[in-house]
Amino acid sequence: MAVTNDISLENVNGGTPYAEGTFVNNGKFILYTVAPGDTLVGIGSRFGVHYMQIAQWNHLADPSMIVVGQQLTIYPNVIQ
Repeated sequence: MAVTNDISLENVNGGTPYAEGTFVNNGKFILYTVAPGDTLVGIGSRFGVHYMQIAQWNHLADPSMIVVGQQLTIYPNVIQ
C-alpha cells in the first residue's frame, strides 16, 4: 500500500497499521503509537500535518524526543 499525504477515511478507520506505527481513529482525532524509527516529521507527513503541530498538541517540549510505545494525539486535516 503506497503511503501518501492524501488521506481518506478509508485509510484511517479501525486502527489499521500505517507504516510501522499503529493508530486508532475515534472520529475526531487519531491516537498514534510510536514505533521504532518513527520521527515527528515522518509521522506528520503520513497524516498531512506539520510536525510542530503534533508537538504542540502533545505538549512536547523537545519534538525530537519521542519514544517507542508513546501515544500521540493527531488531528489530521481530513477529520478536523
